[in-house]
This record gives sequence, structure tokens and C-alpha cells, in this order.
Amino acid sequence: MKGDGLCIKVLWTVESRAGSTPVAEISEVKCNIDKLDIHIVGEATKHEWLDVLLLPMFSGMIKNKISSTLETYIKSRLYEANANLNSWFVSRPTELLKQKADQALKETYQKIQLQQAQQITEAK
Repeated sequence: MKGDGLCIKVLWTVESRAGSTPVAEISEVKCNIDKLDIHIVGEATKHEWLDVLLLPMFSGMIKNKISSTLETYIKSRLYEANANLNSWFVSRPTELLKQKADQALKETYQKIQLQQAQQITEAK
């Protein structure tokens, strides 16, 4: 997700191995606000020279703190969703779903073979 001066990257992976339940994992959450402009406004700017001298020194530290706080917040929200997703995976009988899918594919294949055989018979 990008906006003016803000970039958020979330890498969410779902891994499924034979004989086991799929597992979702939050692999990475990064927040970058390096392009965000910071200005001190209001009463704090009575001394403009403080703004000019100190802000460049502290803007990197301020941006890092904001980015870190956003990453922590996003991770906490996504970890809840991730836990719910993993619970959902566990509650679903994946073997039964695979069996149903296999059966549906076999039935469809048999119907296609039957139709082809009928077309060949009709063509003769």
C-alpha cells in the first residue's frame, strides 16, 4: 500500500504440505515513511530557528519511531487474523475436501469419455 510519503509492505504466506493442514504466516511487515515531510506547527514554532536546526537532526529518529509503531500495530492486528485463519484451516477436514474434489474430477472425466464415445458411435 502506498500513499504520499508512506509505503506499507505485508508478506503473508500460506504453506500446504501433503498430509497436513495449511498454515498461514505473517512473514514480513515493513513500513517506510522516509519521504514523509515533518513540520512543527503551532506554538512550538515560535522559535523558527529551532525548527530549522533541530528538525533535520531528529526527523530520522521521529520517522523510525513512527514506522516501528505502525509495524507493531499492523502486526498485532494481522496476527489475530492469521490465528483465526489457521483455526479455520484446522477446523476444515482437508482430506475430505480432497476426496470430494477427486470424485468430482473423476465423474467429470467419465462424463466426457461417455460423450466422446457417443459422438464416435453416432458418427459411424
